[in-house]
Amino acid sequence: PSVALIAIARDDDYTFGVLQSRVHDSWARTVGSQLREVESGLRYTPNPAFETFPFPRPTDAQRAAVGAAAAELNRLREGWLNPPGLSDAELAKRTLTNLYNARPTWLANAHAALDAAVLDAYGWPADLADAEILARLLALNLERAAAERAAATPGAPGPRAADAVAAEPQAPDLPPVEPPDLLLAAEDAAPYG
Repeated sequence: PSVALIAIARDDDYTFGVLQSRVHDSWARTVGSQLREVESGLRYTPNPAFETFPFPRPTDAQRAAVGAAAAELNRLREGWLNPPGLSDAELAKRTLTNLYNARPTWLANAHAALDAAVLDAYGWPADLADAEILARLLALNLERAAAERAAATPGAPGPRAADAVAAEPQAPDLPPVEPPDLLLAAEDAAPYG
């Protein structure tokens, strides 16, 4: 296996859904790195993209809604990738890259439903622009990192972002941050723990 292979050892639709959402994609593209030029795509690096990502702290109903939307996205993608009756040569052409390059309406609709569920899990409106999502994520990241530092006892590790599951009030409405300021501020994103 390549050193570029990243495995996130979770077996639940909720985590899959959050990581497949526009919310996480926006964060990962902002704090992560590029392969070469922008067109080559994102190189997903776990330290900035995963460890600093402030997962939502949903209610049980919100967690179930994200999980259901993620399961539906997975069902639809698997149905397109592996339909019965195709030859091996035809199946070889059915890749996630080819699917996302074509971006059929059903795929866009499944992602829109997932994104709405994830944004609701944060307590945020579904129509937020990417820059506003990033501003809110950065504020939430910094808020949680500061709270963990304040609560930590010397030498004791704090909780990781992926372990955040308890329901709590969400971040208040924050003023918009312009993308250039956000990109500079995202460099200050703090890992948890």
